[in-house]
Formats: sequence, C-alpha cells, structure tokens
Amino acid sequence: MRCPLVRSLQFHLKFRLSEGKASLLRRKGLSQLDHHSPAFAICSTKLANQDSSDYAERSVEELLLEIQAAWNRGDMHAYGALYARNAGYVSRAGMLLNGRAEIEQHHGIAFAGALRNTRLSLKARRISFLVPVVAFVHADVELNHTGSETHMTRAITSFVVARVDEGWRMRLASVVVQNAFAEINGDILERGCRE
Repeated sequence: MRCPLVRSLQFHLKFRLSEGKASLLRRKGLSQLDHHSPAFAICSTKLANQDSSDYAERSVEELLLEIQAAWNRGDMHAYGALYARNAGYVSRAGMLLNGRAEIEQHHGIAFAGALRNTRLSLKARRISFLVPVVAFVHADVELNHTGSETHMTRAITSFVVARVDEGWRMRLASVVVQNAFAEINGDILERGCRE
C-alpha cells in the first residue's frame, strides 16, 4: 500500500504536469512512482528546480496566512475552503478526516467548543517543492487560548499543498502536538534516571 503523499503525487503528475515533464519521468524509468527509489528523489528534485521560484514559495506562505486569518476570524467555512475538495487531515487526536466538508464540520464543532476564542499562529519552517505544483511543508503551529497566558498548544504540522483550479490548497495535513511528545519523553527520561 502506498502512502497518501505518493498517491497524491501520482494524481498530480498524471493530470497536472505537461508532457515534457512526464517524458522526464519516463526517461528516469518511473512508470510507477516509488517513493523509496533514488530515481524518484532525483526526478522530483529536477522537476521542482525547473519551475519553482520565490513566487511559488510566497504563494504557499500566503496560503498559510489565509488559513491563519480564517481561523482567527472564527470563519470555519473560509478555513475549510482552503483545503482541496478531496483533502485528508489527521487531527492531533489521530482521527482521519476525509474531504473538505468533513474537515470543515470537524473544525466547526471543535471551534464551537474547546477551541472557541483560540488564536492560531502558523509559520512555515520548511517548504520543499516535490514538483512545481506540489509542495511538502513543515509548519510550526501555536494555538493560544484567549484569556490564558499559560495555555498554549505547540505543534508541527506537515502539509502537502497543491496548485489546483482554485489556486493553492491544502491536500494533506497531519498534526503532531509537541507538548504531548515533550511530556512523554520527559516522563521516560525521568523514570530512566531513577531506575
């Protein structure tokens, strides 16, 4: 079974790239994408270097700012619209959400409850173009709970963003909460020192 990233790349390579780029894939022997293949890494790097520019990176950063702004306005419809129609989202609780509607619905429920009045800060740490229309993004996330100076959730979110008919949209997202990891590691280290 292939990972969602590879399936997403297959879709975009098949339907979004020009014939010239598809022929480069064929010359590199990639009739099927294999994300473990050195040829995949070489080919995707060459494709990304052909057309990537500061403009594309700025477009991805602008998408992150749009997500942040929609969240901070409490506009879950606008937030959801920044995801591709068939996007996938793995929540910090480990739940897989399928499609824009489900992502919007889930976040709307959370925003009406525990996430009400939170402020989102989203900053790209790393943007890697896999191909000119698909980028992998690691972003630092801070979620501040209004009225509580001490309650902040920190996470790293991995996104696959793609340029679709509507512009740049989130295609895949997966959240790893740093606070929980630090607490688990701290407990393991503490116990290890006592034993």
